[in-house]
Amino acid sequence: MSPLTETLLYGGFVGALPLWEYFLIGYVRGQVLVMSVSLYFHRATTHRSIEIHPVLAVLMHFSCWCAQTSKKKQWEPTHIKHHRFTDDDGDPHSPKHHSLWSMLLAIPYRKVAKDPDTIQSYGRNTPEDWFERNLFAKYPRLGILVLAIGLVSVFGLVPGGLLWLFEVSYIPITAMVGVNGIGHLWGYRNADTDDNSRNVLPIDFLTFGELLHNNHHADPASAKMSHKWWEFDPGWGFIVLSGWVSALIRLVTRSKTFELIRVIRVYRPPKLVRSAADLEVGAIHAFERYVLQIRHRFQTKVQPVLEHLKVQGTKEHPLQAEFDELCKRARSPLALKTILRDWIERARSINNEKLRDFCDWLIMIRVPAPQT
Repeated sequence: MSPLTETLLYGGFVGALPLWEYFLIGYVRGQVLVMSVSLYFHRATTHRSIEIHPVLAVLMHFSCWCAQTSKKKQWEPTHIKHHRFTDDDGDPHSPKHHSLWSMLLAIPYRKVAKDPDTIQSYGRNTPEDWFERNLFAKYPRLGILVLAIGLVSVFGLVPGGLLWLFEVSYIPITAMVGVNGIGHLWGYRNADTDDNSRNVLPIDFLTFGELLHNNHHADPASAKMSHKWWEFDPGWGFIVLSGWVSALIRLVTRSKTFELIRVIRVYRPPKLVRSAADLEVGAIHAFERYVLQIRHRFQTKVQPVLEHLKVQGTKEHPLQAEFDELCKRARSPLALKTILRDWIERARSINNEKLRDFCDWLIMIRVPAPQT
């Protein structure tokens, strides 16, 4: 084999490397990719629990684009629908309805992501920027080619090709099979959610904290997925590290506002209760606050809309009367969430942005923790 052929096949720009270095490079690149998906697509874009500096956001989006992670306009509505129908009919990727093999191939996910009704209903508030409109969404398959050319040029055809295959397979394996599959089948639970979500701590480091999945379903709006002191969320660790880096940059540049990542909402563990009676009273008070919060938002955001939509000559819109009745009937957060499902579907069928925003908020809202 000639030196030129050997360089093209195994060397690239950096030359041949020891085998362990290729494994290390693959692992680091996989972590950068899953970090980008976890922080940018999931915690920032979908749940709005953090805000990422525009430059860092573009770099993370570029990483997702190169590995063929779907468009934001597909990723966010599919995930919101997952929270809306978790482990029920309509869940885009529940192992109750789909095999792990089909989830590895992203068959159910792709089907829902291309459904115009899903995109319209759950993705109308997906944020867009110049890069999304003019590059990432406009040329969705170009990224995977850019990644292949880059890796083959740097590492050679054989190592670069294997690294490319590993990277484009990393999200289907860790996210689709790992988080959305195993995360709803095996593991432990901290919270009694109305789904089958689980925490899978031993392999959580492969998913940048996403396999603390029961914690996430208990509090979707939180930027932090670890709830116990012994649980580790690498995503939250990166957020804390970015805070230190931001402080250093502010010190050097004398900027008062610079932040790489700004935390909007973080999990607060409930206070310890001393007895079963304290726990019962705390739960009642938490539910009362929960209902009051929902009623207040309904009265300020939705009631004016329904007043405008009601039939002339009638006292109130049917959805308004039914909402009040359902809130009175429920005796627990789980019961209220369950009986509001049909109401949410009917409200969504009305082509009104404020109604749909309220429905999205109802899906994501977390029950306040019991306090003593």
